[in-house]
Amino acid sequence: MKPENENYSNNIKWVMDLPGGMYAVRLTGKTAAWRESQKLNLRISHLDILDSIDTDEYYSIRSENGHACVMFRVHYNAIYMCRGMNRMRPIKYTNQIVTFIVESGFDIAADMACTGLIRQNDRYYNIYDLPQNFVVHGNMDLSYAGLRYLPNMKGMTIRGDYDISGNCLVGFSGVPSVVGGDFIIRHNHFPNLATKRPQYIKIGGKFITDLNSPVR
Repeated sequence: MKPENENYSNNIKWVMDLPGGMYAVRLTGKTAAWRESQKLNLRISHLDILDSIDTDEYYSIRSENGHACVMFRVHYNAIYMCRGMNRMRPIKYTNQIVTFIVESGFDIAADMACTGLIRQNDRYYNIYDLPQNFVVHGNMDLSYAGLRYLPNMKGMTIRGDYDISGNCLVGFSGVPSVVGGDFIIRHNHFPNLATKRPQYIKIGGKFITDLNSPVR
């Protein structure tokens, strides 16, 4: 719900309510868009926004208390940027992102891995709501998304690489049953897990950590 204490100006427009008490706004002025990018530490220059503000649209997903969580850049009705704090993939907000994209009627031109969506067979799939025994034809990149728990892909197959590097994971719960390519877990906080290849997962490529050399 639109917060009553939010200071909405001509450059910040409420767009829609989202799941979990969150909401979306449009940042219509260059100053509003730049300030939002600064709050999220996206390292976007004021000049970049100034150069694109006449052709691009900027949106933000905010928490119930008004904190910026995800920022989008939309060019000709297609999303070209979807980033969370410190440019991390905001996959933990997938339900809100999916609602925003679907209700807005946007296409996805870039940053697919940041939205928590997979495009396959001319359809979009939410990684938190995949069909049973789903097969991903390409790679699955969940790296640097601030995840503590993985989306549940038990019983599923990733034909390409499965990258869960750079998260704050506490275990392997939710990993797919088959990874055709490499299984990559660099820069994680696994307690005593990163040194041991999980035997219950079939891995066609290498099990890659930053603690040792890649092993078959």
